Amino acid sequence: NLVRPCTRPYPVKLYKKTNEEVKAQSKAFLAETGEVLMPQDMKKCQTYAGRRILFEQEEVAEIKRFDVSGLSLMRFKPRSYLKKYFHVKPAQFLYPDESSIQGSTTLFTAMLKKCLERDVVAICRYIPRKNTPPRFVALIPQEEEFDEHNVQTTPPGFHLIFLPFADDFRKLKLVQDVPRANVDQIDKAKEL
Repeated sequence: NLVRPCTRPYPVKLYKKTNEEVKAQSKAFLAETGEVLMPQDMKKCQTYAGRRILFEQEEVAEIKRFDVSGLSLMRFKPRSYLKKYFHVKPAQFLYPDESSIQGSTTLFTAMLKKCLERDVVAICRYIPRKNTPPRFVALIPQEEEFDEHNVQTTPPGFHLIFLPFADDFRKLKLVQDVPRANVDQIDKAKEL
């Protein structure tokens, strides 16, 4: 992420006598007998058509898993396809890592050159982690730039822009008959 807000770190609970970090543990108990339940003893259920359907923990985890994490290229679109109001969350910046995947730099460079040459953006399906739902993203190419001293000012790469879903857009109804404050009310508000 090139730009992201700086958030306050989460508080850490400490034991007051030794000043060591306290680890939280939770256990589930059977209400009738008080017996401790193990994770394999618990099941998830969903009520459907008046019947309770039971799922194992592994089945629930498998339902949440859409595909392997990573980027899947879907198609190319003209750069004019992207609008400013598509901004949903902060963008990320992509560049190749030859140590993880051999040949990624060659593929990356070829795709970057062709996208810049044809003035297109790549539309991809992006799954950042194992159990996260897929998002559609646009890869906007960025050319490498140097200043007058031959120092790199902008690196080559792709900006990963998260595209909105259809329900992210909504029509707002503007109310025309809004009561307005008169001059006397505005003066009183300024005094407050």
